[in-house]
Amino acid sequence: MAKPVAVVAGLVGTLSVMQFAGAESPRIPVIVRVSNNVGLPQHQMNTARNTALAIFRRSDIDAEWRECPVGRSESLIPTGCADPLKPTEVVVRVIATPSSSQSPDDVLGFSYIDKVGGPTVLATVFADKVARIATRTYVEPGTLLGRALAHEVGHLLLGTTHHTTTGLMRANWTGTQLQRLDWSFSPADRRQMQRSLAARLEAAAPAVVLAGL
Repeated sequence: MAKPVAVVAGLVGTLSVMQFAGAESPRIPVIVRVSNNVGLPQHQMNTARNTALAIFRRSDIDAEWRECPVGRSESLIPTGCADPLKPTEVVVRVIATPSSSQSPDDVLGFSYIDKVGGPTVLATVFADKVARIATRTYVEPGTLLGRALAHEVGHLLLGTTHHTTTGLMRANWTGTQLQRLDWSFSPADRRQMQRSLAARLEAAAPAVVLAGL
């Protein structure tokens, strides 16, 4: 059996349906900006995108994937990649493991979580670790990358390092588990992510002052 693969908190999604006063509220979409800092082939990035978006769809989460090239002049950067982040946008960097990193070989990524409850927007996935684990467990590299990306985005939207015992947000991924099909967010996590997105929008909305009342 393959060595357990740990994916820690701190790499697109929108959420499940919120209920308010018995009525169905529209889902709030999440935009994920993904930067391929190591020059992974486009077919692998496409597989990662399709894998991540499929995970979100199965979880009733609307997501927009925005791939933002690295090292191009400003005039060649796609629309939206150089703009300030909107409240429901997050960023995931795909990088090589830094030589100074002390994280275990089986840690595929991490998310920066604000301990005081502020919005969390940045996550990282290590491309070289994904490649090694994919080879060891006979999983298509783009598929594993997409799962790792979705997992870290889950941490960003949940705002916590919390893990579940099953599904996408489990902490340890073994070779056997990677062959399973339960790569979705739990119902509780879906609801929490929707509340998180709604809170981000509310916090960013300008205050309205009604004079004369």
